[in-house]
Amino acid sequence: MLEEAILRNALSIAYAEAELAFHENEVPVGAVIVHNNEVIARDHNRIVQFSNALRHAELNVIEKAAQLIKNERLTECHLVTTLEPCMMCSGAVVLSRIASVHFLADEERSPGLRSLLALPEINHKPQLYRHRSDEWDSASLLRRFFQMRRS
Repeated sequence: MLEEAILRNALSIAYAEAELAFHENEVPVGAVIVHNNEVIARDHNRIVQFSNALRHAELNVIEKAAQLIKNERLTECHLVTTLEPCMMCSGAVVLSRIASVHFLADEERSPGLRSLLALPEINHKPQLYRHRSDEWDSASLLRRFFQMRRS
């Protein structure tokens, strides 16, 4: 598990990335990768920017971290994200062997990481931590974004 100060810093950076996404008209999700107690990758959704449904925040930081440490196995890395990873990103978490995943808001609309980890056949199961915070209310940011899009 991440130390409290490092986790708080990572959550703060991930939330700042989600706010950037919000202002760029992207679904407001931000993510970071922590390795050796240091944030080594940070990003947010860039689906609209790149016209690519694969440019989720989690995939972006997993790719950056793998390039930085020059290894596709991120066994000593921790993913911190503002939303529980979707099934696509969850597959990347499992395949990259990330040690733990910390998230702020539950994925309520489709199966997420908790659903994938419930399958008995999964060969790697990262530690999973749901964090509640009044300081970084990711669920509220997501609701505001989708309300704006509907109006």
